[in-house]
Amino acid sequence: MTNRILTKQAMLRTSPDPAKDADVDTFDAKHTEVAGGQDEDLGVTIVAHPDAGMIGAFGLLQLSQGPVELSRLAPSFIRIDGARPVPLSDPHISRRPLTLSLDDGALVITQANPPVAAWVQGQSLVDQRRFTAAEVHRGIVVRVSRQIAVFIHNHGFVPWSHGEFGLAGLSGSMHDLRQQIRKVAQHEVPVLIQGESGVGKELVAHALHQASPRSTGPYVPVNVAAIPASTAASELFGHVRGAFTGAATEHDGFFARANGGTLLLDEIGELSHDVQAMLLRALETGEIQRVGDRRARKVSVRVVAATDRDIDSPQLAERLRAPLRHRLGGYTLRVPPLRHRKEDIPVLAMAFLQAEQRHYAETMGTHLPCAAIERMLLYNWPGNVRELRNVVRRLAIDGLGRSDAEIHESLDHVLRGPAADATQPEVSVTGNGPLQAPAAQPLRPKAIDDAMLLAALQRHSWQISPTARYLGIARSSLYGLIDQCPAIRRAIAVPDDELQAALAQTNGDVDRAAEALQVSPRGLRLRVRGS
Repeated sequence: MTNRILTKQAMLRTSPDPAKDADVDTFDAKHTEVAGGQDEDLGVTIVAHPDAGMIGAFGLLQLSQGPVELSRLAPSFIRIDGARPVPLSDPHISRRPLTLSLDDGALVITQANPPVAAWVQGQSLVDQRRFTAAEVHRGIVVRVSRQIAVFIHNHGFVPWSHGEFGLAGLSGSMHDLRQQIRKVAQHEVPVLIQGESGVGKELVAHALHQASPRSTGPYVPVNVAAIPASTAASELFGHVRGAFTGAATEHDGFFARANGGTLLLDEIGELSHDVQAMLLRALETGEIQRVGDRRARKVSVRVVAATDRDIDSPQLAERLRAPLRHRLGGYTLRVPPLRHRKEDIPVLAMAFLQAEQRHYAETMGTHLPCAAIERMLLYNWPGNVRELRNVVRRLAIDGLGRSDAEIHESLDHVLRGPAADATQPEVSVTGNGPLQAPAAQPLRPKAIDDAMLLAALQRHSWQISPTARYLGIARSSLYGLIDQCPAIRRAIAVPDDELQAALAQTNGDVDRAAEALQVSPRGLRLRVRGS
């Protein structure tokens, strides 16, 4: 089957390096003649890989032209650094491909023949899975080995703008946001930043300041909600000596401190109507009047406001007077929530992890395990980027060099409750719903189908004893089920080079090697003894 993939540069020609464009043009000519993605085409981003340089690498799956393959050899991905396209290229991934296709508007992911180890949305892929357009819009996690996973999503990616203005993110929505910042920064108009709590509105405001002609001037962020209503006018505009009881000296407010630069007013809806009137006058005339002063003072300040409420919502309309709302809304920047740009999670998590390294260097690893990334991509993130940073810090403190089961246990403490995305179950022993606690009555081995077996093994990192306890069967019965399951490859079928690599990686620990290879531990022991 021909691999149909359109690289991101063919879709969005934004590279500042002509040499890189020339290399990509050569690659495009060999692999595709299409000049842009169609509506049916999807992006695929590497979200977990032992080579940190591969995380965030991207390709465009041209499903509009037919089925595409996902394996060790295909498709090819372009890294963030713009290096020449490469496939996943890991010996732990089978050459036998999964197949991705469209059927009546649904995305269909089909298992290889014979089957290979693969998980889709946290569930073992037994035959095939179908996903609606709405489910694809939220993104699909496909794990193709213990260490490697990709994320399928609506396409849109510009690598060379990644991190511009200090705004990390590879998604199309973050690229659009950076472009909007670049455009509006050059114009002296007020800007309203709208986004949920925790999305990084202050970072966007600071980026706007950095990109503007005022970048050499002061940047003054103010959380309006933290200012008592009784002193808000004084804090913003200043006061003269004797203006009120306790005003023993003159005071320059935030506007005066921001003169020549940018003033961020976060949670703008918390201002009282009296102070809003003073703010509106400052925006319209460029003048402020200190409390108790009869004279107005000229200031040159770029005002940026931020709110976690929708600009058109009745709640904001009640809090913010219409004239001020219209004045501030001359240009609105909407910061996307993290659940709408999940392909950015691995890159953000890596950045947070690197920031934590100097604090927890003794207990942490150098990258987040695939199990953690997979779990993060299946979560809905109501606290957005702020919550992600706190989760990464928790993992760093607990230590990352642990089994998948231990990492899942750590994440259970922070990723749970109504925040979980019910439309994307993590793991299922029935193939239809979230993983449940073991039944009070033990299951008969004959009642455990292949999907139940694979999901239970995955949850317990292929460890026999905890899996057997979970299913409520004897270890010998579990070994028998593993040996009989066609979706689990036999240890004897593992290539010698892959076996030796796994044993070397685990220092000869056969049980851990079996977990890495995802084969029967008993079968692998027999294989090792016979070799």
